[in-house]
Amino acid sequence: MRGKLLIRSLSAMSAAVSLALVGNAGVALANEPPGESYFVDENGDVVDGEELEFTFVGEPTEAEDVTSAMKCPEVDDPPVYSVKSKPHFIKDTSDPMSTWLEPGQSVSWTMESEHTFKLGVEVGAEAEAGVVLAKAKTSLKISAGYEYKSKTGRKVTDKNTGKKGYRAVLGNKGYRITYTKTDIVPPCKVKKTTGRIAAPQVGDLSIGRFNN
Repeated sequence: MRGKLLIRSLSAMSAAVSLALVGNAGVALANEPPGESYFVDENGDVVDGEELEFTFVGEPTEAEDVTSAMKCPEVDDPPVYSVKSKPHFIKDTSDPMSTWLEPGQSVSWTMESEHTFKLGVEVGAEAEAGVVLAKAKTSLKISAGYEYKSKTGRKVTDKNTGKKGYRAVLGNKGYRITYTKTDIVPPCKVKKTTGRIAAPQVGDLSIGRFNN
């Protein structure tokens, strides 16, 4: 097909969508800025995303009531947290938007309502997640309330310039944060606690490219 078929539709109370099916002419949608788009793996993590690692010392853990003769001195040491963060795509679940793009096809969404992305504690206790996030905020774009609301009127676009089709999904390029807390507990045992958190990035509204 040498021409171009332009399909316009409206997602109910959410976004104005225009989907262009581009043929051999390879013409992109006119006046559409390129959207932020990322390939996403089967775990929801952004492909080739930059990882961040850091450690910090937490507050001392209140030790069990045991005599000093029964515990080693390290019991009184504060716990150490080892943290890793990688870009993670958080789908919009409040008002999901997606479409399949074959090679040469484009999509453009203009937001007509707010889209909210919230924190998810996938593994571990919320209290421990709060400790880790309080430290992670200094390095990552995480809000004080650990959620992000996109503004109305924002536009995201994507064009499939590859050779295979994929599903374009509206969402937030946030963070998947994993941590290990290492503590020494009476009488002198190493205790490791692990957790995993999905946190949205403030200011981000983008499109994830999924293979299914």
